Formats: sequence, C-alpha cells, structure tokens
Amino acid sequence: MRRAFTLVELLISVVLLGIIVLFLSQSVAGLKSGIGSLQNQDRKSAVRDHVGDLIYRDFLQMEGDWNQSMGKEFDQVQFRSGNSLYGYERPYLVYLVLKNQNRLLRIESPRKHTPPYSPEEAYRYSVMEVARNIGAFRVFAPKEKGQGRLIYLELPEEKEPLIVEVLPLNTAG
Repeated sequence: MRRAFTLVELLISVVLLGIIVLFLSQSVAGLKSGIGSLQNQDRKSAVRDHVGDLIYRDFLQMEGDWNQSMGKEFDQVQFRSGNSLYGYERPYLVYLVLKNQNRLLRIESPRKHTPPYSPEEAYRYSVMEVARNIGAFRVFAPKEKGQGRLIYLELPEEKEPLIVEVLPLNTAG
C-alpha cells in the first residue's frame, strides 16, 4: 500500500516554503538597495576624482604668474598652463565661478582672455563645465614663489571639500 502525504504535512510544507520565499525576497530587495547606493557613491567618487585630477594637472603645469579675483557676479583664477584639453600649445586658462548659477567653468584659449565674454567671441574659447552647485572655489598660495598651492573646492552632496595640493616639480638635478 502506498503512503501519501497528509493534508497537514502539505500545509506545513507550503507555509515553510512561503516563509523561505519571503526571506529571500527581502534579501534580494536589500541587495538591490545596497547596489544602488554603491553605484551612487561610485559615481560621486568618479566625479570627485576627475575634477581633482583636472585641477591638479592644470595647476601643476602652471607657467608664470597667476591672478585670482572675486567679484559680485563671478570669481576667477587666470593663468597659463602646459595642460590642454583641446590641443592648444600652452593655453591660457580661466577657472570661472558663476555665482548666480553656482557653476565652475574651465575656459581654455590660445590667447589671453578675461571675462566677461561677448557672444561674438565665443569661437575663440573652449569651455568645459567642471562642476555644478559648488559652494566655494579658492586658490591659496604662500607669498614666496615656488612653494606650491592649495586649491579648495566644495562639491555638491559631499561632506568634505575637495582639497588639491600642488607642489612645484623639483627641477634641480
């Protein structure tokens, strides 16, 4: 005689299977949430690394004097650099903070230039948006030349500001 499962045994197995499926679905939902959070942190880290690397290369290859000025509409840092994103030889750079939009722009040109810019001259400049919703952008340098610089940038959604230290290359042999 063949023995079959009783109704109670079947009900118990269905309840146990339901509990296991419930725990598995909660675990999968938690994993999806964790992955999304990690991807968001990775994206923020990539943006921070990209901005820091760009600023570091520009200021490391700075040539000659530089000028920093702060105004009502915008703050700016002007200098000449050996780093070009657009193929210019030793371009003139302006890091420009538009205060009404909280945007940091990097403006590169083969010729010396000073804001404000007219639309008729737009073809002369290569403009890149470095960051949006920034809090502050400042360059600090000691009075003695050749001592390096600190670049301070408050990025959106970051607890800590981005601080880039650029020390001069030691060219002595």
